[in-house]
Order: sequence, then structure tokens, then C-alpha cells
Amino acid sequence: MYKVNVDNGETKTVNLNKDLTAADGIAVRSDGVVLVVSQYKVYYIKSENNWEDGVVFDEIALDVEGFATAVTIGDKKRVYVLYGHIMEGIMGNANRQEFSIVEIEEEEDKESNAWLFVLVGFGLAYFLFWRFQMRRLVQNMDKRVA
Repeated sequence: MYKVNVDNGETKTVNLNKDLTAADGIAVRSDGVVLVVSQYKVYYIKSENNWEDGVVFDEIALDVEGFATAVTIGDKKRVYVLYGHIMEGIMGNANRQEFSIVEIEEEEDKESNAWLFVLVGFGLAYFLFWRFQMRRLVQNMDKRVA
């Protein structure tokens, strides 16, 4: 990955903590996070020092057969990947009329749903514990009255 100076055209290599295998498309989110797409994955990269160094902090696996070629950002940081189906063209099937654009779901969205299930589980466990404690209390009070 390279950083290009807009004023004089000078380029510098951005040092990354991970090699990007077969990187093809690139897009920049409004918060400064760079998304790089390859045939295999979408890499999320951020930098704290004006792109002297970059950190790959997330990766999402893609459909390898579709051969992802481009990535773009939509509203609310939605990520869309274009599948070019390049292998079909290489194999001689040049008659494809349609290509795939797929929205990629980020991991943080999946984790937020997990917290909901955890909270519901704790609530249910607390209710059942309370229910059985109340039954013991009522049984003990019945023994005292009798």
C-alpha cells in the first residue's frame, strides 16, 4: 500500500502489520478507515500517524468463486463488494450479462445481537431463581402456620 503526496506526487510505502494477499479494490470511509478488497477478503485498515504505518484490524472472508474486484461505501458505513466473475471469462464464458453486488455485514453488527441474547438469558435465569426462592418461602411459611 502506498501513500501519494498530492502536491509533488512523491510516494511512500505504508508499513502494514499484515500482508494483503492479491489486493485489488480500495475505498475510504468517512472516519478514515481504508477498506481493501482482494479475491479472498475485505481488509479494514486504520492509521494513527498520518499513514506512515497502518494496522489491519479486521478481515471479512468473501466468496472466492465470485472473484471480488471492487469495494465501495454506502450510507451509514455500509460496505458493498462487486464480484466480477473473472474466472468465467478466463475459462471462455464471455457471455455473462450480470454481475453481483453484495453488502458485507460487519462483525460488530453480529456482536450487538449476541449481547441481546446474553441479556435475555440473564433475565430468564434471574426470574427462575427468584421464582424457586419464592416457592420455598411460601412452603416454609405454610409449615409455620400449620
